[in-house]
Amino acid sequence: LKTVLQTQKEDTNKVNTLLLTSSEFFEAGQFASCLTYSKQALMLSKKLEFLTGKRNAYFQIIAGSSNLNNIIDAFHYSYEALEFYKLTRDSFMLGRTFQFLGAMSTAIDDDTEALKHYLSALEIRQKINEKTGIAQTLNSIGTLYCEQGKLTEAMEHHVAALKICKDPAFNGADWSIPFTNQSIAAVYEKSGDMELAHGNRAS
Repeated sequence: LKTVLQTQKEDTNKVNTLLLTSSEFFEAGQFASCLTYSKQALMLSKKLEFLTGKRNAYFQIIAGSSNLNNIIDAFHYSYEALEFYKLTRDSFMLGRTFQFLGAMSTAIDDDTEALKHYLSALEIRQKINEKTGIAQTLNSIGTLYCEQGKLTEAMEHHVAALKICKDPAFNGADWSIPFTNQSIAAVYEKSGDMELAHGNRAS
């Protein structure tokens, strides 16, 4: 891929190669290199007004920055991406970006902002009926409430997520149900009911 990049013209094909290179580095856990190439892809996409390139570059930059714990970059590009996704009416990516913002806000212990972002993600994902995303965000909100000691609210959100994951039409990841059960167990554990906690983990 690096060899190909050396000979490519400054066009959309080069953007796609940059993004593919960035993705390969991300999968290999080399997030600094992932960021280098995804930022190049974004810069060239802006120059070419290549919307698909910008769409994917933003997401890879946010993901790479998050994995490097580069909070400043992660927030900066997330808010820039939000404006772009709103402009292009890309609800799917809006939901993913708000979810990222919620997770990053949680990481810096800003629960107020985290909840705000998660609720925005949930609203968008419900509108487009993105079941995997809905379950993910419900669990994120439930975990946040659990850490705050709001156990009733936490349980309500995790149970709602579990119901979605058990829907025959759900086509999310295989770990969705085990993860949700584990989250429910954490609520029981927080409430001191260890027996129920172990029961959920076993399921």
